[in-house]
Amino acid sequence: MESQGACFQKGLIVKIQNLRQPEAIIYRNFSLSEYFDEKSFFGRLRDCAEWDDGEYWLFEWALYELAPIRKDIIEIDWPVFRIFSYAFLFIGAHFDPNDSFKILNLDGLDISDRRERLQLVVEGYFLGVMPNQAECFSMVNPLIADMG
Repeated sequence: MESQGACFQKGLIVKIQNLRQPEAIIYRNFSLSEYFDEKSFFGRLRDCAEWDDGEYWLFEWALYELAPIRKDIIEIDWPVFRIFSYAFLFIGAHFDPNDSFKILNLDGLDISDRRERLQLVVEGYFLGVMPNQAECFSMVNPLIADMG
């Protein structure tokens, strides 16, 4: 596990050869990838018990970009689902009084809102119809100019 100080540094978009930027962002968040970055959304959630909105926006933006071409890049489905699955596991652990894992930088209501958002976005990715940002969410992802 990385040092606590490193958890407070902002991650950067990693350019990965032969991958479009949205795919690179997914692989930055996929812990079984050689491109995994501990400063990514999932890395910070897993290693620092923090929900980093800036890193989450990148992950969400990538899903919006990839959803229309998902059938052409089916190999990215498993990393997307694994990130989602483990993020939901951590959220569930946060609310479990018998589990010591707690998301440190958000309260229960904020975590519930983000859980619902993550679920809608990932479901939209697999369905191929992404949620309309303005209609579905109280916070609009600043990286998305209403794509859905």
